[in-house]
Amino acid sequence: MGNWGKYYSSNHKAYTYGKTWKQNGKVYTKWYGKEYGSKHGYVWFKYYSGGSWHKFYREWNGSYSETWSKHAIKKLYTYTCWGGKHTYCGSSHRIY
Repeated sequence: MGNWGKYYSSNHKAYTYGKTWKQNGKVYTKWYGKEYGSKHGYVWFKYYSGGSWHKFYREWNGSYSETWSKHAIKKLYTYTCWGGKHTYCGSSHRIY
């Protein structure tokens, strides 16, 4: 728990960083994204909750920030891509 990143796409054209914390049974993640170029950045979050894995992504152009939260998260990973949801993806990192 705490601050994490910068986590880059494999071509270093996008990166994300942020902070993850637990409060009142919810896990919160505030993330920031920056990408350089004519395409978009993508951040993926994969989390374990309720006995199974779940995954979602956010797309952004230029610079972006967002906070999200969910109940009962046990594990949380993130990675960053650029140019497409599954292109130039960097390595996965556990952030909670």
